[in-house]
Amino acid sequence: MAEAEGDDRERRVIKNVPEAWKADIWAHFGFYKVNGKLDKTYAVCKTCHSKIKHVGNTTNFKNHVDSLAS
Repeated sequence: MAEAEGDDRERRVIKNVPEAWKADIWAHFGFYKVNGKLDKTYAVCKTCHSKIKHVGNTTNFKNHVDSLAS
């Protein structure tokens, strides 16, 4: 039987973003694969595994990384 998508998040591998995405902030984030494709709906923090909605810019990702430093 296949595992459900949300099962055992600790074992899921965070895949890097496509190389064409140049913003430095992407070094801190990646995506999960779902059905063999990157699920770009949510980026996943490589530090704390938080899922953050990917909505077209990187401001929310920068704010998240800044909050980890404080």
